Amino acid sequence: GEDPWTPFNNVEEWGLAQWLVKNLGQAQTDQFLKLLILPFHNTCSFLQRVDELPHGLAWSCTKVTMCGNCENENGESLQEVELWSQDL
Repeated sequence: GEDPWTPFNNVEEWGLAQWLVKNLGQAQTDQFLKLLILPFHNTCSFLQRVDELPHGLAWSCTKVTMCGNCENENGESLQEVELWSQDL
């Protein structure tokens, strides 16, 4: 089987990836990656590696029209909202 940190090269690289995603924006990640000798040289190559990680359940979005508590300019209280869900 694959190592638990695949597609990263080792557990240290995986830990760094977790920290970067949680703590830095893309511009800051670019600056940080330019300081180090890593297999990814900018945010784009780093995020491509992140995108190779296994994905969880897919999300789906359904637009629903419902009665809201605010009226629009036509005096209607109907609003379109997004309902996000996953099949568990």
